[in-house]
Amino acid sequence: MDKRTVICLFPNERIRRIEGFRQKYINHPGKDVSFHVTLLNKFYHKEEITDDVISLLYKVASQTKPFAFEAVPISSFPTTNVIYLNPIPVTPIEELVKNLCDKFPEFSHNEKLPVFHMTIAYNYPDNLKDRIISKFLDKFGNKRISLTAGRIGICIQEESGWKEYLSFKLGEYDDSSNT
Repeated sequence: MDKRTVICLFPNERIRRIEGFRQKYINHPGKDVSFHVTLLNKFYHKEEITDDVISLLYKVASQTKPFAFEAVPISSFPTTNVIYLNPIPVTPIEELVKNLCDKFPEFSHNEKLPVFHMTIAYNYPDNLKDRIISKFLDKFGNKRISLTAGRIGICIQEESGWKEYLSFKLGEYDDSSNT
């Protein structure tokens, strides 16, 4: 197994109803990772995550204050079977990704940033798209969901699926290293 990792942003809030919906409509091992925004969709392999890498991630997280954002229903990518919520405003997420790419330039998004999103359905038959969207809107409405960015995490692909491997709280700064 490849042991590929990604970097994700997790909100402080756990929304059980959204998690239940995701579990039902995401047909991919990634559904085991809680509601999140993927920041870097490719990162070091597990064996390459050294103390220096961890230290740099801690620094980025500690220097990023928790920020408020909203998950706005509902969008889909036209060429893939992905239904998602849009995080807005996207500027603090872009700034966080820029800081990550400054520390880890080998994982930089060369020309443009991806569409940041929070997947709620994935890898479903084409003929179910409208039905899934309708079920989501029936259950949750078209209201924005208020969230607070709380931590970044390394998620790892293992044989049994994806799981959160390490996480770093935003805004927790240990200034003892500056003395």
